[in-house]
Amino acid sequence: MILRRTLLAATAASALPIAAVAAALPVPPTGRIGFQILRKGDVIGTHELTFSGPPDSPVVRVAIDMLVKFGPVPVFRYQHRATETWKSGQFVSLESKTNHDGTPHFVTARREQAGIVVEGSKTQRYTAPDGTLPTTYWNKAMLGSRVINSEDGRLFNVTHAALAEEAVPLASGATTRARHYNVSGELDLDLWYDDFQQWAHLMFTKDGNTIIYEKLAA
Repeated sequence: MILRRTLLAATAASALPIAAVAAALPVPPTGRIGFQILRKGDVIGTHELTFSGPPDSPVVRVAIDMLVKFGPVPVFRYQHRATETWKSGQFVSLESKTNHDGTPHFVTARREQAGIVVEGSKTQRYTAPDGTLPTTYWNKAMLGSRVINSEDGRLFNVTHAALAEEAVPLASGATTRARHYNVSGELDLDLWYDDFQQWAHLMFTKDGNTIIYEKLAA
């Protein structure tokens, strides 16, 4: 009965405006979301998020590490660290630093009275509209019309289409059911979220190669 009530509450909350779901952020009960990252069937890295604090006011720490090799020779490295804060269900700030194969990037974003003030390595200071969220993917509410690139601060215009519920692979070799969303525009990828609105899977194409995220056990 408790599980059914939780599912019904999460489903109802997903239909409400962002401002109305202050207590319904999809923070995982374990405080962690982790993925292994695959390219051409090989594991090239991990993407992990850890959550601390109250469920409606979490601090979310993001760590992405990737290394692609040609034989024993490293040909691509990527490291990203970010801290995202929320208060009473509302996005407050993001601080990130990235090493993209030797090129440094950064983002600072903070809520102010006029909106979300953003500075980044590929953009001048600007104010994003209230409700704009960064591309940290764990919160399905980011599937809005505009998102902040959490690597370099650029403001992307995007659209999304809700597709079918599908079985997606887990790192364990099992599968889980999740709803498929195609994101297009200035961001081009596919995301999946399960019945509890938890981020379950991701797929995109980079330099002609398909990159796949498979969820790790919590």
